[in-house]
Amino acid sequence: MNTGYLIDHIRTTKANSPLMAQYLNAVLLLLSNPNYKIDIHIKGACWNKTDETASNHIKEITAGIPIENEIDWSLYDSYPGFSPKYTAKNILNCKVHICETKTPKDHAKIIVIKINGEICFYMLGSSNFSYSTYCDKNRKIGEADIAFIKAGKETNNLIKHHISNNNNHEMSWLISTLLLDDERPNYNDGIEPEFELEPSPIPKEITSSVSYDSKIDFDKWFENDFMAVRDE
Repeated sequence: MNTGYLIDHIRTTKANSPLMAQYLNAVLLLLSNPNYKIDIHIKGACWNKTDETASNHIKEITAGIPIENEIDWSLYDSYPGFSPKYTAKNILNCKVHICETKTPKDHAKIIVIKINGEICFYMLGSSNFSYSTYCDKNRKIGEADIAFIKAGKETNNLIKHHISNNNNHEMSWLISTLLLDDERPNYNDGIEPEFELEPSPIPKEITSSVSYDSKIDFDKWFENDFMAVRDE
């Protein structure tokens, strides 16, 4: 079945070096829902190398997310000289798995978010999953990442937040054509949760576009990128 996708281009430079942390934090906050089971799969390549950098990195990208949300993290592979162990140690109040795939020494950087088992967010790019790449205000190295967001009730808040901060007519078309609800997505009892999510606006440096009436095979991408044997 064909559907619509919001596609974000995240270009980091010396002038906006914390952009990745701001972007991923906004994405996670806007996908948060206490009734959703969220799985995050990450190939980080050159991971954090100390407890301090890992702790600061994770704090920045998870700031504001209610601890009662059910989130599982799976961290895959590393580039020689790096390990996901420090990052895994500093992800608190969640299940964390360190996984190995059939592609050791993998330099790919990929983040996938599943909600209730369905892939809704797929980001590919050059940014290592580390404090240096995501948060360091003095970083002088540029990066570029592309995120694909599948339109649907699970991503409703995220797409509406984009539209409210962007005059892109294509995005307005996307939300009206796909009939995304004006309310928050389907809580079991129909009542708003007690907490209020107030993410920062999606940074204006993000360039967004829309692909519609298309079929992106996220499952095939995931099979190719994350064929893993989970280490419990």
